[in-house]
Amino acid sequence: MSRPTRGPASAAAARRALALLTPSVRGWVTDTFGTLTPPQAAAIPAIHGGEHVLISAPTGTGKTLAAFLAVLSELVAAHEAGTLGAGIQAVYVSPLRALGADVQRNLEGPLAEICRRVDTASEVAAAEEREPPIRVAQRTGDTTPAERRRLIARPPHVLVTTPESLAILLSTPSMVPHFRRVRWVIVDEVHALAGGKRGVHLALSLERLAAAAETDPVRVGLSATVAPLDVVARWLCGMDRTPRLVAWRAPRDAVFAVEAALAGEVVPNPQRVQRAVTRAVAERVSTERTTLVFTNTRGATERLAHRLRDRFDDADIAAHHSSLAREERLDVEERLRAGALRAVVTSTSLELGIDIGTVDEVLLVGSPRDVTRALQRIGRSGHRIDRHPRGR
Repeated sequence: MSRPTRGPASAAAARRALALLTPSVRGWVTDTFGTLTPPQAAAIPAIHGGEHVLISAPTGTGKTLAAFLAVLSELVAAHEAGTLGAGIQAVYVSPLRALGADVQRNLEGPLAEICRRVDTASEVAAAEEREPPIRVAQRTGDTTPAERRRLIARPPHVLVTTPESLAILLSTPSMVPHFRRVRWVIVDEVHALAGGKRGVHLALSLERLAAAAETDPVRVGLSATVAPLDVVARWLCGMDRTPRLVAWRAPRDAVFAVEAALAGEVVPNPQRVQRAVTRAVAERVSTERTTLVFTNTRGATERLAHRLRDRFDDADIAAHHSSLAREERLDVEERLRAGALRAVVTSTSLELGIDIGTVDEVLLVGSPRDVTRALQRIGRSGHRIDRHPRGR
């Protein structure tokens, strides 16, 4: 196993990593961000060189883009050369459907802009009337039957999925041939998978995927809070593969406080506790632009959202959990991303990786009973490399 890459990246390292990208991708990066973040500068050369990589860096430092930039660069280069072809070439695995939908959305926009830089004016005009040259599609429990049939008939170049759906696809005879050209597999939020039954199931699926592919796919793992790195890297890569560790820690100290909504009672009345919690949450919501509130159960999420609607406009408060209909969940995510909601109350469905730049503060109603989960939830605020997460 290689030694971890730690510490800040120099400007020279960022330039070297940028030089590995195709001109269109490099131009998009510099026009959009100016330069690469340290995790990106360290990870891109390794992925470009075909190494298996585990990236550990704080939220908001561009881990997902670090994994995808080298992949997108090679896909765009194949598109430019006319050798892109059909079939799935990259698989992105997320533990949450909401995170997968967020990543799909965040890929489609940049890909469309990059492809416009590649194509001539006439090709751009023609492309606007047909599907994009590099396609991204999602396969989860939310995928409709029509979308599943389309996935088989015309598979995307980048597949976004969950561990369970990947296992189903690998057991579907009509889908297995589409995995022959897979060159990369990206596993996000590995800390949420590696230590449990889902991780065991996913490890088996990764080996089945490697067996279905013509060449052993490059494996990339992402996490902000994973430890110990060497153990998780071995889980990610399996037997007879040598992973590279990219670990970076930024001076982004989280700002948080612990408060008791109701103190001084040995056996507090549940109704008094709910009223006190609602009052304390409402006070914080009223002082911020957008607040994300975590409870630990779907029932508590609905109760708190209902009580908050009595204090704010109904349109300003929303609930989000896995039991909601797909359309309702997507609508809440879009409104939250647009900054159109004062507060969203959720159970666990928004705690991993979602890129919500508008969240000012995170409130945890009750302890998640796990330090890693607490840090993940607080990290939904200040989701930028130059901002600090805030939570209570």
